[in-house]
This record gives sequence, C-alpha cells and structure tokens, in this order.
Amino acid sequence: MKLRKYPLSVIGELRQGDYVKPGERKRIFYLKIPNDLVAFINYYTNTWAPNVVLELYIDGEFVRRIERESERTIDPPYVAEDRIEVYARNNDKEEHFIEFEVDGVAVLRKELGITDL
Repeated sequence: MKLRKYPLSVIGELRQGDYVKPGERKRIFYLKIPNDLVAFINYYTNTWAPNVVLELYIDGEFVRRIERESERTIDPPYVAEDRIEVYARNNDKEEHFIEFEVDGVAVLRKELGITDL
C-alpha cells in the first residue's frame, strides 16, 4: 500500500524565530502535530549567533544540541507524534534573533496502522 504523504506545511509555520535576551533560555520554535497525523522530519536549518546554543525536542524528548548554524538532512527522519520544539539559550552579552526551520512530510496515523489516539 502506498502511503499518502502531505507536506509538513499543512500543519503550520515551518520557519519560526524570536529575539533571545542575554542569559535567557527561550522557546523559539513550536509545531503541534494534530492527533490524526504523524510527522516525519527530514530536514532542518537554523541561524546562529556567538554563544547561543539550540536544543531540539520532539514529543518532549531531547533530541540534539545545535551549537552552530547548520543545515542538515535527516535520514532516517525524526518522527514526531505530538510536537516539535526548539529552545535557544543565549550565553552572550547581546540580544540575538534566532530562527529555526524544519521540513518533511505528514502521514495519517490510520494509514500507518496507529490507532491509539
């Protein structure tokens, strides 16, 4: 059976960012996955500033620390059933605007045989 894949953009805004003050840890990216979908994240990119570290969480679980500007293809993809979050920790003396972007596909849970909603 061929799965129907939808662009991740059907869920929400895939590029998000915010200003992060010195000494602050702030959520700069949040994407809620609807109950009837599963997201497969196969790409991310981010901006970077000196002394700023990003923390990627999927479904509330820490996935990776990002210390530099990066563009990464993810294979196999990260799987998100609930939410994707990114926090920026600014250890610099200046405020910085930091952005994070993801891409991938969404598949209906029922097509994957997942019924525990």
